[in-house]
Amino acid sequence: DVPEACPAASVLVFEEDWENGMGSWIVSEEPEDSSSWLERSWQMDSLLPDGRTGYGVFAPTPYTTDCLNETQNGTLRLISPSITIPDTIQELVLSFNHYFSLEEGRDGGLVLMQVNDGNWTQIPPSAFSYNAYNLELDQILINDNPDAGSWSFSGSDANSTTGTWGTSQVNLISAGAQFGDSIRLAWHLSTDGCDAWLGWFLDEVEIRGCLEEALPVELIGFTGSQTNNG
Repeated sequence: DVPEACPAASVLVFEEDWENGMGSWIVSEEPEDSSSWLERSWQMDSLLPDGRTGYGVFAPTPYTTDCLNETQNGTLRLISPSITIPDTIQELVLSFNHYFSLEEGRDGGLVLMQVNDGNWTQIPPSAFSYNAYNLELDQILINDNPDAGSWSFSGSDANSTTGTWGTSQVNLISAGAQFGDSIRLAWHLSTDGCDAWLGWFLDEVEIRGCLEEALPVELIGFTGSQTNNG
């Protein structure tokens, strides 16, 4: 069972389920080779896997077998509106539901954070309190993914190329935010040059401010969309 984001009382700081469109979310794509890049971005989607109803957002990974002339290595970002962290809370917990089917060890999903308009940094595995990244992207083998070597959500359910919806939780204070800061979050899909499975679905993003200290950070392997390695 997914743990409560806060052990006692909490306040809702931010929520998004995309039932009313993209709003002020920003999407971007950054190809390594724009001449061969197939244009794509995070987009609204009502055909969610596993019969999930309503709308979510989806970042596709297009399939190509030509690793020399039609390279697709690059990144897609879904960037949240600016979110101000209240200074009257004890902890701040991000929860999001997602489903991924990504070429194992080659394509991966990362979560990034920007604090007070500073640099974007990856939220580290240690800041996840539930369902952290499950796989480190290949770096020893030849991998032209721009985020090779990073921990990510990658692969799918064991012995399959399909995934399962799961909830991940992050302690944003442990990730580096401070009370009173203004932050943005980004769901960052990073791909290598060829081959692909499906992509990354995202739904029901929520940030809660805990009025008492949140549950301690404990690394737990992803319990939805597990891979053979996770």
